[in-house]
Amino acid sequence: MKYLKKQRKSLKKRSYRLLYPIGVFLFGKKECGKDTRRCRYHGPCCTKNLKLILEYSDRLFRENGIGYWLDYGTLLGAVREKDLIDYDTDVDLGMLYRDRDKLLGLKERIEKDGFVFRKDHSAEFYRIALSEMNSLHADVFLWKRNPDGVLYREDYMKKDDGKGKDFHEDLILKLEEREIDGRMYPVPSGPEEFCRFRFGENWRERIRYGGK
Repeated sequence: MKYLKKQRKSLKKRSYRLLYPIGVFLFGKKECGKDTRRCRYHGPCCTKNLKLILEYSDRLFRENGIGYWLDYGTLLGAVREKDLIDYDTDVDLGMLYRDRDKLLGLKERIEKDGFVFRKDHSAEFYRIALSEMNSLHADVFLWKRNPDGVLYREDYMKKDDGKGKDFHEDLILKLEEREIDGRMYPVPSGPEEFCRFRFGENWRERIRYGGK
């Protein structure tokens, strides 16, 4: 049963590549943006908008002295492809829980800049969305620290099953940098090993049994 679920997830991701050009052929090319809804089938314009959100978030956090790092699929894309994964539908960022109040203090600035800031209704993480109309977004996951220096989340979701979860703070005390489309972003120390921890030994392979 678990294998079948992974196969369905893999098929869904593969469908993005197939359905997008079919949709362009049938309905014409109309790029999504702040004034439109996100595309029904993820395409190049969606990836372009995710990069816009990522670049904005990076500048915002750096200007306000808030440490963060790329995580999950965004980290994987940076390490493996030096770009966002073309079928990934959001941006994943990590941040220490101790900076939560600083993050919340940026809500007015984010919305003044034309983006949307909200808390996910079902978990303890926050989203910076492209606009009220377009729900493309960056998820900002907040990591708490236990007395042993292990970072953890209390809001793991079903899609986190099978991924490496809690990790030691040493990996983010001295961040490295990796490139996405010509721009450098902070990543955990030893990012290749961190990707292996998150996604397993086959992390370098694209779409393996529902993986990234």
